[in-house]
Amino acid sequence: MHELLGSELQGVINLMGIFSSLFGNKKNLKPHHYSQQKSETESRLFRPELVDSLTHDHQTIITLLNEINELINNQDFKSIDTKIQELRLQLQNHVIVENVQLYSYLEMKLNNDPNNLEFIQRVRKEMNHISHTVVQFSRRYEAAHFTEQLQQKFTRDLKAIGDMIRQRIAMEEGLLYTLYKA
Repeated sequence: MHELLGSELQGVINLMGIFSSLFGNKKNLKPHHYSQQKSETESRLFRPELVDSLTHDHQTIITLLNEINELINNQDFKSIDTKIQELRLQLQNHVIVENVQLYSYLEMKLNNDPNNLEFIQRVRKEMNHISHTVVQFSRRYEAAHFTEQLQQKFTRDLKAIGDMIRQRIAMEEGLLYTLYKA
């Protein structure tokens, strides 16, 4: 669809160039200028290694979730504090990279595709919400004294966050990163 919109835009630009040459406005309108400028900007912002880097972040986040679950299974609630902090920091760093590099590029690339642009903006908001939820989770349980009741609540909360993150990763790797590479 992006190629179709690009070819339509190129057609309009070419048509404007023809009108310009017919009516003498040769200085201000060059037929390929806009598409060349956009292509150059896309090229500068596109990072071929970004998807691999973000996918590696996902593996690290899943590993941290699994390590926290292992600590729960071993009833080692004293060591959980460090892993919760690592999870929070890893996710926050991941979200920063996505916001600065992935979403910015996709919003620029899909600027003429309202449906996909709206999707990207919605996905970006959702990811910021997930990050905020993990920060709240982290604040709630970092340095907590784990009573039996709190252990049960922590286990339920961790499962909910883990499920949310795993669903998000599947969507990003299955759809979002495909849009980036296209």
